[in-house]
Amino acid sequence: MKEIEKIALAGLLHDIGKFYQRAENKDCEYNKDDFKYTHACLSYRWIIEHKEILQKAFNINIEELANLSAKHHNPDKSKDLEKILQIADWFSSAEREKILEDKFDYLHSVFERVSFKEEITKDIKYFSYYKLKPLSLDKESIFPKTVEVEISNNEITYYNQEKLKNFGSYKILYEEFEKELKKLQNFKDTQALNFIYYLLQKYLWCIPASTFDINKKSRHYPDISLFDHSKVLSAIATSLYDYWKTNLDNKKAIELNYNKLKEESFLLLIEGDITGIQKFIYNISKPQEIEKFSIAKALRGKSFLVSLISELLARYILKELNYPIVNALYIGGGKFQLLVANTNKNRKKIENIENQINNVFFEKFGGELGIVLAYKKFSGEYLEEKEKSFADVIEDVQILLDKKKKKKFKNEILKEIKDKSYLCPSCKTVSVEEENQLCSICENANKIGGKLPKVKYLVFDLDNKNIPKADFELGDFGKVYLVEEENINKFKDFDEILLLNDTNLEINNGFKFIGNIAPLITENNKKFFDENFTEELKEGEEFREKSVIDFTILSKLAEGDKKLAVFRADVDNLGLIFSDGLKKKKETDTHRYTISRIATLSRMLDLFFSGYINKLAEEVSQDFIKKIEGLKELNSLIYIVYSGGDDLFVIAPYNVILEFALRLRKDFYEFTAKNLTFGMSGGIFITHPALPIYLLAKFSEDLESNSKKSFYLRERNNR
Repeated sequence: MKEIEKIALAGLLHDIGKFYQRAENKDCEYNKDDFKYTHACLSYRWIIEHKEILQKAFNINIEELANLSAKHHNPDKSKDLEKILQIADWFSSAEREKILEDKFDYLHSVFERVSFKEEITKDIKYFSYYKLKPLSLDKESIFPKTVEVEISNNEITYYNQEKLKNFGSYKILYEEFEKELKKLQNFKDTQALNFIYYLLQKYLWCIPASTFDINKKSRHYPDISLFDHSKVLSAIATSLYDYWKTNLDNKKAIELNYNKLKEESFLLLIEGDITGIQKFIYNISKPQEIEKFSIAKALRGKSFLVSLISELLARYILKELNYPIVNALYIGGGKFQLLVANTNKNRKKIENIENQINNVFFEKFGGELGIVLAYKKFSGEYLEEKEKSFADVIEDVQILLDKKKKKKFKNEILKEIKDKSYLCPSCKTVSVEEENQLCSICENANKIGGKLPKVKYLVFDLDNKNIPKADFELGDFGKVYLVEEENINKFKDFDEILLLNDTNLEINNGFKFIGNIAPLITENNKKFFDENFTEELKEGEEFREKSVIDFTILSKLAEGDKKLAVFRADVDNLGLIFSDGLKKKKETDTHRYTISRIATLSRMLDLFFSGYINKLAEEVSQDFIKKIEGLKELNSLIYIVYSGGDDLFVIAPYNVILEFALRLRKDFYEFTAKNLTFGMSGGIFITHPALPIYLLAKFSEDLESNSKKSFYLRERNNR
């Protein structure tokens, strides 16, 4: 196991004693003075008690790991790695503020804290808490329970607090965690580190990193989960380690001093943003002369490709810079943010990678898709949000990205492009060798779209392993395999195997949420479609099991007029929410804009739009499927073209879309802690299924824009 991975593992486990303590009410049998606090001592005890299973997974000294992890409050002055963990803990804990004394020690929703006004505690009308449940896509688990409150002179009056009954038990949650931890023995080193990362995400996402303690006069507002705190600490610790080690190797000693590092730019925030996503996905048509090409399949495949690219590139960059998965602050919606050390080596590698990426993108996508990378160095002071803020770092990176977008492919467009006589008959953008020949992207999208219903796992190959027929390749940046359940054993040696839309951990050591539900032909409903819609098929075509239902057939399932509806929506003012919603508005405000809160906010929004959106589509669909005579089973009437980050594009029978839009807004309101700062605008376009997809996208986008304008006009007129 690499030393930087050991640092990451120690960071992830540094506060495991808090979970252990709350679940088992254990005391520490070791000398507490060695650790300063009981929870740190219990982190040591937990690691030692699990020495056997940890030793099988990691080729390291477990006693050394226990000290490195647990002594983050009281490091040995001669142990530099222990000091690195202590400093990382200080920086990652700088977000904690002393405000209200809440008598309920549950995790608050981070959405509570977002406001464009001054000190948020004056305006909070609701407190929203998460149950002690493993992470899943179940609404009862991931939606907060909200109670109305009134705040006066820092005193809280609670209403309808009976909702806070049956919130789960730390003991039961811990027992489930311990049971699943046994699966760690199936993995080694990097595989095992990834397993620990996802396991902690599954169980610690709902546990507050710090709680109110009136006896100790500690009033930490508990809206950061133990997982997010531990992940951010690990990212800072590995970055500081790389910074310290690189300078040490270059004969330049770096003093591991918190106050000095507040002034020293030892961190680097990297952001990647894929451009041209909308045009890439929707620029597609059905070539009449090409058999076995389906708009429904290709559309789904293109959308999936976009999500794969950001995941693949983020992992490739981390691998090239020698970092583990903990340093990915966020990946989703065609974007990613990474935290690494500010070293010459890392900066040069990033610049080289960006040039390589643009070359590959220009050649593979013909300039339709691109990516811009930007980075910003910053000191520890920006993590404390006093004079400076992490918001300033984000803002500077966004400015750099915007500038780069205007110069996209500036080098590539000067190169000589090989003249080809024909354009792909589907996207009409990429050149091909022969007439009526699909480009590799459209062909691949069609294949992926057809395969997706059978896919259960996602596997990234960054090492060019000798397994043929990858589903997607991006030059030297790696391959992606979409794996069906019966084939997963072929991939058991890969570092990261992700189960789609399910948090169960078995042969896989991770999970990934992707909004990708679509209506499918199955063994149980094939007869219904054969009997009712065979005349809609072309000669030689037939309904096949696990195939996506064509849009023409889907429209026939509408009530009354047989029309489809296209629905596009996104969160209002999301850029402003991220840039200003957590900022201090005046000096007396508390410190809210922190790296952990931004990471949590991003993760939770993606959980809704990439994960829960599938469950919502299924639930809404079932209410209408019951009314269709003869149809006994169908997974969904809603086709999610794209959903991730903060926006979505879905297609369904018009009557289903209307209900889906209403439910979406209602659920999003509840998910975001009934905070009216989080609005959502959308447009619904009702159409005949034969209209080209790019026109459906354009018309629904225009309606979405009009909905935003009408909202702002109404707000202005009401002032």
